[in-house]
Amino acid sequence: MPPSLPVITAPDETFPGATGLVASAPFHAGSSYLWGITNGTITAGGTTSQITFTAGSSGTISITVTETNAAGCSSPTAGASVAIVDVRTAGLVEDAHATGATSSNVNSVLEPGETVLVNASWKNFGASPVTLTGAASAFTGPAGATYSLLDAAAGYGTIAPGATADSFSAGGPSYRLSVSSPVARPAAHWDPTFLETLSNGFTRTWTLHVGKSFTDVPVADGAYRFVETLLHNGITAGCGGGNYCPASSVTRWQMAVFLATAMTGPAGTIPASGTVPSVGSYSCTAGGTSLFGDVPPTDSGCRFIHYIYSRGLTAGCGGGNYCPAGNVTRWEMAVFLATAMAGSGAAVPVSGTVPSVGSYSCTAGGNSLFGDVPPADAGCRFIHYIYAGGVTAGCGGGKYCPASYVTRWQMAPFLVTAFQIPLLY
Repeated sequence: MPPSLPVITAPDETFPGATGLVASAPFHAGSSYLWGITNGTITAGGTTSQITFTAGSSGTISITVTETNAAGCSSPTAGASVAIVDVRTAGLVEDAHATGATSSNVNSVLEPGETVLVNASWKNFGASPVTLTGAASAFTGPAGATYSLLDAAAGYGTIAPGATADSFSAGGPSYRLSVSSPVARPAAHWDPTFLETLSNGFTRTWTLHVGKSFTDVPVADGAYRFVETLLHNGITAGCGGGNYCPASSVTRWQMAVFLATAMTGPAGTIPASGTVPSVGSYSCTAGGTSLFGDVPPTDSGCRFIHYIYSRGLTAGCGGGNYCPAGNVTRWEMAVFLATAMAGSGAAVPVSGTVPSVGSYSCTAGGNSLFGDVPPADAGCRFIHYIYAGGVTAGCGGGKYCPASYVTRWQMAPFLVTAFQIPLLY
């Protein structure tokens, strides 16, 4: 008779090189088991009912089990099938929901002194339904504040194959946490963490973010959540002194840093050297080469400026210069963002539709949805492209105000919306 099928729990989105644990039951008393893993290795166990494995280079894991000397069996059973449980993280939100046990403004940002719900989402990539619960522990953060884990259980219900669940929507318990409000902020970028242990044996360390980071961007400000998102994702550190300087204009130097960092993501790096197609190579190092006469190779913005140049977002301001100190207009911002959103080398369309507004055609004799942007204007298609993408709705009165300078306040929602940057991952 074949052995009862063990359950293999696949690691959470860490292929390749991930480790996983085989569930310990059910197995037959008096039997011994031989495990075979394709494209991976057994790192512990091996002949017992519980093993740890490491995935190979491609991330594919194929596991077989051979049972010998099973009680009541006349012959060994080789190559038994296994059931795969593959549940992976799909997101995390803080302060997105409220109950009677929270003190929350439900703005999706945890502020000092708040008690909020924290909800992870998990997606079932396996072929069978999975019933999942979680337990939180080790809630901690920078010294100088108190971190309280008030409710440590989460229930995700039974997650169907291909479906995603979070504890709040599933109707199960949710994690409830609180941070104190100390006189002195423990860190400019204040990120506590907690450990989640799932009922399938896997763990995930989650990073939260505590808001009210800048004294000049209050919680009630319309750009508040966007500014906090930029800080948490490493796209800005403010302008110094605990401020963000929302009313200041964005320079072309700053725009390059904003764009390059947003494009590569929080885990990405901006290379110090590279090649701009059809132009040449650059090296933003001492003794290196810059492709712009007004951007020295040792300038701290050199690599960011050349990165967006290599991606086709800019060709400079003319005469071999980039004009890093120049202020960015809303017209220029549209060109930068639309080109980045469309993707390197992709053409921004000259016509399209803005949902719930209407169609546009940026051609001679066409139609524009903004009174101050003629259809034949070279920026028309870029402006309408970001309009269609929900990045902007203009400056009011049916206008876009292309000649106005972009402020740091405006830049926050522009970037977060254009690149769909979540606060937490």
